[in-house]
Amino acid sequence: MTWKKALLNKKSSIFDAIKNLEESALQIVFVLNSSKNFVGTLTDGDIRASILKGLKLNTPIEKIMNKK
Repeated sequence: MTWKKALLNKKSSIFDAIKNLEESALQIVFVLNSSKNFVGTLTDGDIRASILKGLKLNTPIEKIMNKK
């Protein structure tokens, strides 16, 4: 199940998400809360937009994830 490689906790950093996208070879990260419930998604486009806004790579992904 390759999609399980794309799971990250919402407290993970943007840098962790970049590494996850590279390692999983998928184009999406599935974001989970501490109870392991699905709370959002994250793509490379979301990451690029956050960097252009000036966010640091240690920013938690919960600040930039898509919740819809």
